[in-house]
Amino acid sequence: MSSASRPNRGRILVIDDEKPVADLIRDILRRQGFTVAVSPGGEGALAEAVTGDYDLVISDYAIPGLSGLEFARRLGARRPEVLVLVVSGFLDVETVDALEEEPNVAGWLRKPFDIFDLMNRVEQLTRKDRAARAVSREF
Repeated sequence: MSSASRPNRGRILVIDDEKPVADLIRDILRRQGFTVAVSPGGEGALAEAVTGDYDLVISDYAIPGLSGLEFARRLGARRPEVLVLVVSGFLDVETVDALEEEPNVAGWLRKPFDIFDLMNRVEQLTRKDRAARAVSREF
């Protein structure tokens, strides 16, 4: 089944200032039936995440203008239902602990990550989100 004939499985915002990485993630997710937007980071990415109807944000930790932690905090204050999956090659124990304290941070992956690990995480997180939305519509 081609991606064009698949139903939309969700909307994802990918934030990474490394264009080849962002494009790779976008292309993989689109082939799996997701609608994907890409942003290089900063305040524009935060505005897009706040105003867009996204099910998940995949964000590099080291984005221009904001750290991944600050991004998650600010997004969580305005859109706590939007989950964030953080990816980075520079995660230390203190950073991971701080990320895990943020309620909308659904997890993290260390770069370079395995594409199958990324897809498994996206599947888990968007499946939970779709189920929660379906339940909320029932009531």
